[in-house]
Order: sequence, then C-alpha cells, then structure tokens
Amino acid sequence: MIIDERRFKRYSKMKKTFCVILGFVMILSLASSIMAIAPAFNIRLAQKNPADWSVVEGGSGNAILSHGDRVKGIIRKMEPNTKYTLIYYGYGANNDVWPYATCISNTTTNKHGSARFLTKNFDYSGFVTDGNSDATNKQKFWVILSSDVDCENHMMTAWNPTEYLFEQKTI
Repeated sequence: MIIDERRFKRYSKMKKTFCVILGFVMILSLASSIMAIAPAFNIRLAQKNPADWSVVEGGSGNAILSHGDRVKGIIRKMEPNTKYTLIYYGYGANNDVWPYATCISNTTTNKHGSARFLTKNFDYSGFVTDGNSDATNKQKFWVILSSDVDCENHMMTAWNPTEYLFEQKTI
C-alpha cells in the first residue's frame, strides 16, 4: 500500500511539472506568433549631405519600432544641449507632402550630444506589410530640431537638413 501511495505522489508531481512546462511552451509559441504579426524594425539614422543625400560623418541614431505600435529612439554626436523631435514623414493622410509631419517623441541631448527618446505609441502596423516597401510608399523617420516643427499642427516650420538625422533605409 505504501509503495502505491509513493508512486501516486511521484506521478502527480511529474504530471504537474509536465503541465507547467507545456504551459510555458504554449505561451512562448503564442508570443512568437504575435511578434510575427507585427514586425519590428531598427532603422539606422544618419546625417546626410542634402546635395546628393549621401551619408556624411557626424550624428547618428536609431528609430526602433516594435509590437506594431511602439517607437523609441536614440541619437549620438548631435549638437549638445539641443532639443530634437523624432518625426514620421511618410505615406498617407498628406503626411508625405511638405510641410506635413507627425511628431512621435522629443528629447534634449546631453553635453555630449547624446539622448534617448522615450517609447511612445505610434501605430505603424498599417503601412508595413511584409517589410518591403515599394517605390511609392517609402516610410521615413527623421530626427529634426524641435524648433523646426509645430507638433500641434503636424507641420514642419523650417528646413535645416544639415542639422537632421535621416533614415538610411526606408521600410
């Protein structure tokens, strides 16, 4: 009788462990399925020569898109103690026509010209399908001087491209 009770307890313990492991595997597979629906992007940003749009030595950064509705950023080697705004300048709702722009986040650089943009909600899932953009719908993310944009009215108020960071590749 004692042997049967021990077997039963071991069996129950093994069953619980198996269920916990199976649940964990299911959660991981569900999370990867959700991530497949909303691709993530790390968009490299750089200063460019406005004469030919080639990348020049200087400031750089990244715009990081995740979960289909979140954007954050980081910038380096920009003007110290300066306010910058991460904007979306892309396809749809007049947003691809000068001077329209969508402000995402803003920050102020430190004494070394570096800063992080806080994560903000920005639904990019509607314009990204398979990660490839065609010639007419190129999505652009820029870092511009905060003084050059009116975020309330979604408009750029000045154009100083030598002071900005532009995407190195559109999505």
